[in-house]
Amino acid sequence: MILKMKIELTLKPSDFLTFQLYSSSKSKLQQKNRNKSKYSVSIIYALLGLFLFLSGKQILALIFLIIAVLWYLIFPQYIKWRYKKYFEKHINENFKERVNRTSILDFDNTKQMLIIIEPGLEEKINFSEFKSLIEISTHFFIKLKNGSTLIIPKQFISKPAVFKKIFSDLGVVYENEVNWKWDTTIKLGQAVFLRRSVG
Repeated sequence: MILKMKIELTLKPSDFLTFQLYSSSKSKLQQKNRNKSKYSVSIIYALLGLFLFLSGKQILALIFLIIAVLWYLIFPQYIKWRYKKYFEKHINENFKERVNRTSILDFDNTKQMLIIIEPGLEEKINFSEFKSLIEISTHFFIKLKNGSTLIIPKQFISKPAVFKKIFSDLGVVYENEVNWKWDTTIKLGQAVFLRRSVG
């Protein structure tokens, strides 16, 4: 039997940011772009340093080699900071109408749909539209078949086990990402934007 649950929550900018960072970290294209930026700049400076060294300009060559090493070592921290700031700006500019709004998510077993109620808005999503449930340490992300994602902070779910059982009873794919974190080894590159978020 599919269980019922009603969740009342309010999304903050940090919730949107967490989703953006998670999505960005999972992109293979972004991993490729990140590595390209990390290695290409270091190699260019190293080659210039070698050329200067062979030209008899040892001091200038040393400077270029130091820059190459520093770029290689510092780039992960720099790109982490850069993209976090980028996403924060994007969220503040594009999702300000969605933050700090109370929403109710009603998983209606009788109608076999999720009913989302916000001030001046009611949306219905059939259970059959659920693609996967992703769990990280602080949030659940419900991915829909149309590419959209619902963000649900765990702090608003009183019974996480019951919540997850709703999806397992529906046969929805569960992805355990509780060990995920935003760190210096993440896969970065071009921004991945949230096409739609309801919570």
